[in-house]
Amino acid sequence: MTNLFILDIIENNSMMSIEQEMNIFHLLSRVVLLKIPGAVVELGCHEGLTAAIMQKTLDGLNSNKKIYVYDSFEGLPKLSKKDKKHILKKGDLNTSEKKLIKTFTKLNLKLPKINKYWFKNIPKNKLPKNICFAHLDGDTYYSIKESLEKIYPLLSQGAITIIDDCYDLKKHKVIENKLNSNKWNKNKKRKYVIKDIFPGVKTACDEFFKDKKEKPDVLISGDQCHVYFVKK
Repeated sequence: MTNLFILDIIENNSMMSIEQEMNIFHLLSRVVLLKIPGAVVELGCHEGLTAAIMQKTLDGLNSNKKIYVYDSFEGLPKLSKKDKKHILKKGDLNTSEKKLIKTFTKLNLKLPKINKYWFKNIPKNKLPKNICFAHLDGDTYYSIKESLEKIYPLLSQGAITIIDDCYDLKKHKVIENKLNSNKWNKNKKRKYVIKDIFPGVKTACDEFFKDKKEKPDVLISGDQCHVYFVKK
């Protein structure tokens, strides 16, 4: 199965790196091939480029799994004290359902189930009965906290969740140093700098997983950061 479509899709100004989208491609493929039951969800879908990559991945695997996407389409909510030195403000990243639909129509893809809600207000009947794969891209403390609270009870055993923009200081510094000391990168004179741009995300994860069996681990993704966990 080819994954060259990722390059075509992210040409349309994706906010995620090639490495991040490749991680999503491989981990979504894993749950499909392992026949983990449930639907695919994305909380924080913006204009649908990552959701489109997920749909294209499912199509390539001849999977009939449904994708549910959730977004306020009004941009970021009000930031909390736990978001600390956040680089964005309330209302940033606002978009519309029409732009998401345009993304899928342009790529000739089946539309996902689009749900316009702030995450805390998502009704139970608007969530799938069980989930095999989740991508959480809320950017703020409460958005990630509320996302995890909504999807965690619905995760099938073996389901995978990716949490975007979760910066682990110790582990990401190791990744940054190893990438920069790599001979190939040195020859290309490329300098990697991984930044903690949304500090509330890590705080939300630390609090949520404090009493859980699962502990998120980092995914190497160039100069971007995200983590994942497998439901036990």
